[in-house]
Formats: sequence, C-alpha cells, structure tokens
Amino acid sequence: MLTKNISYFSKTIVYEAKDFDKKKRKLANRYPATLDSSLVNDDSLILKDYIIDERQNTEKSPYQTWKDEIENDNLRSLIENLSEYQQNTIRDYFFRCLKDSEIAEKRGISQQSVSKTRRLVIKKLRRDMNHG
Repeated sequence: MLTKNISYFSKTIVYEAKDFDKKKRKLANRYPATLDSSLVNDDSLILKDYIIDERQNTEKSPYQTWKDEIENDNLRSLIENLSEYQQNTIRDYFFRCLKDSEIAEKRGISQQSVSKTRRLVIKKLRRDMNHG
C-alpha cells in the first residue's frame, strides 16, 4: 500500500511540474517582445527607438563627482575620510543603485562581504554624525 501511495504521489508531482512548465512556456511565448516591430500602423516608430541606453547617457550632471551631490557638508567630509573601498561601496549602492550582489560580482567578492562593509560604513557614519 505504501509503495502504491509513493508511486502515485511521485507521478502526480512529475505530471504537475511538467504541466506547470508547459503553461509557463505558453504564457511566455504568447506576447514575445519584438524590438523591431512598429508601434503604430506605419513603420516610422519602432520599439527599440524608445529604449534608453544608460551607457550612452549624454546629459551632463551639474555635479563634478557623486560626492558633490551630498548636500550635508559634515556627511560629505565623513565620507571623504572613508577608505576608497568603503567610498566605492557607498557610491555603488546609493548613487548607482546597484544591489549588493551586483557590486560583489563586479568586484569578484561575495555578496555577504559587500553587505557587511555597507552595514559597517553606515553604522560608522551614523555614529560619527551623532557625535560630531
């Protein structure tokens, strides 16, 4: 009896997994993104013309560096006293909006290391802002 139940549950799980995958693929293929398809009836407007490439951002910022964007002079000086590694962590996380995992991949280190560095730097900055 136990063997029949295990066999039944095993087959049911396999069937449900295949069915789920089949539905997922069908849904994904229903409306594929086609970058060269026209947005309106004429071919003058296509989707890829409206996608922004961040690497080709030609707008100039009024700030010279990311540190210039920090309005609080005390905080800016505290950040300038951090090590370059710590400054880069803060820059990447808060100004470039990268996730810990993306920063870690870029640097070739673990996500936990980036997270720990970020948390310690924030803790240090809070402490120094409150006592300074």
